[in-house]
Amino acid sequence: MRSRAVFMFAGILAGLACSDEAPEGEEEGGVICTAEFRFSTLVTVLDGDTPVDDAAVEYSVDGGEARACEPIGSQYACGGEEAGDFLITATRGEQAGSVAVTVEEDECHVITQEVTLGLEPETSEDELPPIRD
Repeated sequence: MRSRAVFMFAGILAGLACSDEAPEGEEEGGVICTAEFRFSTLVTVLDGDTPVDDAAVEYSVDGGEARACEPIGSQYACGGEEAGDFLITATRGEQAGSVAVTVEEDECHVITQEVTLGLEPETSEDELPPIRD
């Protein structure tokens, strides 16, 4: 619930930061931002070819602290109006996966990236094959 409130608050702030009027002194034809809130990434988590909606999905931006992604239908929304280098990880039972993506922004909003993250069985060091010279 707390993270949903953060997304809603971020949406309100994004709406306040944008204006339907061109900045004072800007010539006609300037960029006019909308109050629309955009997620940074929308992630589809796959087990083989099947989308899953019961994975634990987290993301970090530019090497920062990991935060939870929000499930939305059959996807996960990671970040809101955040640009940068995202590392997204998912776990589900004995499966895990990760994907890296760069989110850019224009004058008003981030450019939402839609990515697919495949789950693979987790491998412990005990299960790794021996290294041969």
